[in-house]
Amino acid sequence: SQRSEEHAPEFGTNNDIPKDRTISWKRLSDCKGVIQGYQLNIAAWRDYNKTFHEAHLVRVSSSVTTYTMGKPGTNYSVEIRGFTAAGLGAPQTRTFSTDISEIKQKREIGRA
Repeated sequence: SQRSEEHAPEFGTNNDIPKDRTISWKRLSDCKGVIQGYQLNIAAWRDYNKTFHEAHLVRVSSSVTTYTMGKPGTNYSVEIRGFTAAGLGAPQTRTFSTDISEIKQKREIGRA
């Protein structure tokens, strides 16, 4: 049997709004090569705290199609890329904010 050459994968359009700090994406097809996993480039910042800025690079296996952000009251820009043996595919970028009220709720629970 003859195997075709692998290429970097591409995402389609996805404008899903993250729920409960969790982003999700549709699994990429193996039509351009076997998907080995996904790489997430995550930038986090807060409008109310100019000194807060974080950047993370996360790699997950091809079976994973969700990721939960850890901090309430934070703005996120997440670039998701699938990868094959040929390398990283084109990015799909999501920008969203997590609810700051989660911080207040946690403080109130701690006082009870």
